[in-house]
Amino acid sequence: MLKRIPSEWFLAGTVLALLSFAFVWLWVRPVQVKKDCSWLTYTEPAKEAFAGITQEQADRKNNESARSNPAECATAIGLNRLEVELSGACKSINEKAQAPRPAEPARKVKRQATKPEYEQCLRNYGLF
Repeated sequence: MLKRIPSEWFLAGTVLALLSFAFVWLWVRPVQVKKDCSWLTYTEPAKEAFAGITQEQADRKNNESARSNPAECATAIGLNRLEVELSGACKSINEKAQAPRPAEPARKVKRQATKPEYEQCLRNYGLF
């Protein structure tokens, strides 16, 4: 036959459980939420490799795109003058030589949250 637990021990256990829950909910949880909301983690997209542009290629591209007369440019492209002026298709390119760049994989970046981001995060967790 099972012995009955004295009501004093049951009451003490229940009070201890409630105090433990209150301690975690009102002290430990807000500290952890504030810590998590202080920093944002996001993923930077991957960057493709770039072969680079030599000075000769840049000069050639600049010479080909440098047309001073919009009408001459329009006939070369096959548009009328108004369309060329609106689209900006005949503006000269100021290309510069650029060194090659290897591909970079996507990476996770952490940064400190701004005040509005921090406050919104706290609201989402019900602390603000």
